[in-house]
Amino acid sequence: MKKACLPIRLVIVCLMAGLLLVSCSAPTSTPTQGPGTTPTPVPTAEPADPFGKYEPAITITSVRDIPNPAVVKYPEGQDVENNVWITTIREELGIEVKYDWVVDASQLSTRINAMITSGDFPDFFMCSSAQFNELGSAGLLADLTGAYDAYASDAFKSAMDDAGQAVIASATRDGALMGLPIIASKEFGPMLWVRTDWLEALDLEEPETIEDVIAIAKAFATQDPDGNQVNDTFGIPVNGNTSGGLMWALGFMNSLGSYPMIWTENDHGDLVYGSITENTKNALGRLRELYDAGAIDPEFITKDYWATYDPLTSGKYGIVYGPYYISISPLQPIVNNNDKAQFKPFPLLGPDGNAKTQQASPTSGYYVVRKDCAHPEAVIKLMNFWYREFYFSPDQARYEKMINGPEFTSIYSSTPIMSYMPWANLDNILEAKRCFDGEITEDQIPPIGRQSYQDVLKYKNGDIASWMWERVYTALTTVMTVNRDGDLIQPDRNLAPPGEAMSLKWGTLSAMEMEAFSRIISGESPIEAFDTFVTEWKAAGGDEVTAEINTWFDTQQP
Repeated sequence: MKKACLPIRLVIVCLMAGLLLVSCSAPTSTPTQGPGTTPTPVPTAEPADPFGKYEPAITITSVRDIPNPAVVKYPEGQDVENNVWITTIREELGIEVKYDWVVDASQLSTRINAMITSGDFPDFFMCSSAQFNELGSAGLLADLTGAYDAYASDAFKSAMDDAGQAVIASATRDGALMGLPIIASKEFGPMLWVRTDWLEALDLEEPETIEDVIAIAKAFATQDPDGNQVNDTFGIPVNGNTSGGLMWALGFMNSLGSYPMIWTENDHGDLVYGSITENTKNALGRLRELYDAGAIDPEFITKDYWATYDPLTSGKYGIVYGPYYISISPLQPIVNNNDKAQFKPFPLLGPDGNAKTQQASPTSGYYVVRKDCAHPEAVIKLMNFWYREFYFSPDQARYEKMINGPEFTSIYSSTPIMSYMPWANLDNILEAKRCFDGEITEDQIPPIGRQSYQDVLKYKNGDIASWMWERVYTALTTVMTVNRDGDLIQPDRNLAPPGEAMSLKWGTLSAMEMEAFSRIISGESPIEAFDTFVTEWKAAGGDEVTAEINTWFDTQQP
């Protein structure tokens, strides 16, 4: 592989089971030495070995959440504290990872806050940006610069480089690397999915611009594309003033240059909140147009993100904006019930050419090391081990042992530390594509990509249940390639720890936003109400939050 590749099947299981990057992250560790121990300096006399074994073994301590028991099954006698990752790390690296405590994922953040307040914490652990800032300001964190420079593996450094300077800068204080960012994928933004069998039924061409998409959405809602002679179909799903924000509509809004709920840089070098821009006003106006045309569910305002799944899976929508993996759900159930149904993925189509797709955040937290940890480089070695095992498993047996065996699935969640590579799923699929193109044979595909190849092959051989994997393959090899090569990712530029205004007022500001947007789309408020919303949002604390974030942003500039 040119770069490390992320097993699509595993990432999706993690996402759909609620094991988001922060909650999935692995335990932390602390050396046996207590507070006040003089840290062992990073050796520099001879080249450092990223995978060198400690002899005698060392012990480092950590804390963590328990992997979702609905997803992660352990062999008899094993658990999160005693498993193949813990034993293999001990045997191959000479690192004994011990947990001070483990808790249910729902309790993790609260327990970490209490631990930080007490001042009694392990050698390393995962934390949020706010916790990272608090610990750093108190001078409680180890400087990892030397350990990273000396010990980080090529794969680890490649992931950091691909994540971008903003991610590295967010973990840096006064030129020193004070934490290891948990890198997020750049692949989870929305793309456009269109039901092509409905296009054929209505004799419509595939879309090339956002105006084409709008026209198709109206046609799907009014011209009976499923042929059942009932007016029961819609153009695009939208969820309303409830949990999840306007997540189903993000791709549509991105296509019009609107990036709600994230912060982008303007022409003056300042960060602005995407939900209050003129482009967002325009996007809401176009959504109102679709609502008036019957292309949006008239009851959307009462439905949250998940409530929209039922009409989606029952085949009532012909256009869906979502990530590459929505072919698994909600689209696969549609095909299960109707083998003539077909959805084709497209890049986001703007007024003229492709549009950028938004990325919620390029990082989801940090691993930090206690200042007096005797072996800070051991945490770097743990991350090296994670990247090697997860992305570059040398053979199928090792892959099944450490990552995703046939019986004990998602065992990789037992790792003490994890992060990701920004384009791993695409790199994975491109290896399978090389095999389909005849450049390599199946046994030359790395283990992490072989399952993807075999899943696509099943569909090609007539297994309708594997349609979802073929669509994942197509979405990545076509749309995601366009997004990466065309630099069509719009990341959230705000990686600042929450300031006082954000902590106190963001809940109210977000509620104002969702209510105003839903009322405008549904016609309860005129489009001019957007200007009133912006004025009130700023007065209610939006200007204070913006000032806080830009003060932080100024410190990140070279």
